[in-house]
Amino acid sequence: MARVARDHHPNIGIMTNDPITGVGDRQFEATDAIVSAVDVDVVGVNYYPHTARTSLIKVLLSTWGRYRKPIMVSETSWHDGHPVHHRRHPRLHKGTWLRHILDQVRMAQFHGVIVVGVCWYPIVDCPPWNAPGSRSRWSHGLIRKDMSLDSLLSAELTKATGLRAA
Repeated sequence: MARVARDHHPNIGIMTNDPITGVGDRQFEATDAIVSAVDVDVVGVNYYPHTARTSLIKVLLSTWGRYRKPIMVSETSWHDGHPVHHRRHPRLHKGTWLRHILDQVRMAQFHGVIVVGVCWYPIVDCPPWNAPGSRSRWSHGLIRKDMSLDSLLSAELTKATGLRAA
């Protein structure tokens, strides 16, 4: 599909989006296949606290070393109710998780890795994946079910972007 898009629109950018959670060869199989089939512009890395097998800086350094392409943390977030998040990172919350991710990105950039962005996904609380019609919402977005903002994540986003909070 990416090749067809590039054939018809040569200036289009192509980004992979893969759950690279470790640094072993198996972690890169899907991205290897995509990168070998089409000239990818950005390699996307999904990094969540419940699936991560190693630190984000190690993932970024390994991904950079393997592809020498700009990288984007294409998905990350913190689910307030996820027991694995709190077991692995007992004192963190959405805001401190974002700060942790941005600190890891800055360290990787210091070592020469080109990181072009970080995407908090999803930006709104959403139904559980296994029950998309549910009225309940997972608490992992900036915008809550009642349309209020998560104050901890909002404060960290404000610091990270240098913008004034509304």
